Amino acid sequence: MTPTSVFFSSLLESLVHAWLIVCCSNMATDELASKLQRRTDVIASAEDGEELPVAQMPSSMVFNPYTEFKEFSRKEIQHFQKMFTL
Repeated sequence: MTPTSVFFSSLLESLVHAWLIVCCSNMATDELASKLQRRTDVIASAEDGEELPVAQMPSSMVFNPYTEFKEFSRKEIQHFQKMFTL
């Protein structure tokens, strides 16, 4: 590893850690913090020559338009889906 890559790696890690400290106030920032932490872990693993961790999708990532947009009826949502689907 070159001194430049070590510098940028440590700089990125310190920026991510600072960002994690500032942003851990609600659910949205907690999600961002976990993504940034995972990215830091992946970068560190790659630099150390270790095997990359397996990505895991949380079950909360499922999108249900009917529960997300309660102001629209199911019929309206189906109409919008047809309209915007290629």
